[in-house]
Amino acid sequence: MDSYKKYNSYKAFTIETIILNEPLAFDLYINNSNRLVKFIKLGDTLSYDKKEKLLQNGVDHFYLSSHHSKAFDTYLTNHLGTVLSSPHLNKKQKSKIIYSSAIHIMQDMFESDISQSKIMIAKDIMAETIKQIISKNVTAASILQLSTHDYQTYSHCVNVALYSIGMAHEHGLNEAMIHKIASGAILHDLGKCKIDQCIINKQGKLSLEEFEAMKEHPQYSYETLISNGETCPEILEIVLNHHEKLDGSGYGRALREKEISHAAQIVTIADIFDALTSNRSYKEAESFYNALKIMKEEMKEQLNIKLVDSLIKMMGKA
Repeated sequence: MDSYKKYNSYKAFTIETIILNEPLAFDLYINNSNRLVKFIKLGDTLSYDKKEKLLQNGVDHFYLSSHHSKAFDTYLTNHLGTVLSSPHLNKKQKSKIIYSSAIHIMQDMFESDISQSKIMIAKDIMAETIKQIISKNVTAASILQLSTHDYQTYSHCVNVALYSIGMAHEHGLNEAMIHKIASGAILHDLGKCKIDQCIINKQGKLSLEEFEAMKEHPQYSYETLISNGETCPEILEIVLNHHEKLDGSGYGRALREKEISHAAQIVTIADIFDALTSNRSYKEAESFYNALKIMKEEMKEQLNIKLVDSLIKMMGKA
């Protein structure tokens, strides 16, 4: 089961996210023969015995109503670090928790509303992800194995952030810069909320007019972050310049190599790689090999090939 599969207004996340024996501020449901059944009601707790019984019966996800999304956001903020610090979780379980948590908050932002508090939660999840990667509890590649590569804007943002973290870590950047890159990457496409959704979801090639409208989304992302209190120049530069290319062929300001930070170049590569390797309504995903070949041969004048090599190295560390 995909960690972000939806049943109408319900969202799924791995069972390992829930701390045992602590009263919950939301109802939890399980999938029983393709029908959601309330398993834990608000105020109750998940016991060890209940959890083990579910796992023995092949139930490894809970479902949460969108009505309780805000309460779950608060729960993630307060408990994600505690959950991930458990010595009983293996790499795959920790990877599932990180991925489903990031998917939850980004899906909520794109389908509900963007707010300063949600932006901070997304940053907090990325900070915890970086901590786990640096501690070698997980790798960016191990988390990305959970992606279905079916393109949604919210899952694309999560994937781009994970590729960017892995590349930056592999490239030897310091932790403070990796945090800024992760924040810029996971927030890079927020401006697409201001683009006509008929353009975003179009099944086919965009017309020239539609593409011109789409090209505005980096500026919209920048403005959205500014209006929500973002002041970090590195994060804002990443968001504004993630479609620029080294040869000046990108948008929106046709910048060239020396005008684009290494941080933005990393996110650009991550953005292109995830787009190439994702299934779209009008095209099948490229294999990792073909995507990298396209980037190294057809886009060699546009991209920093040393950073592409860092992407190749990090993908080998699942």
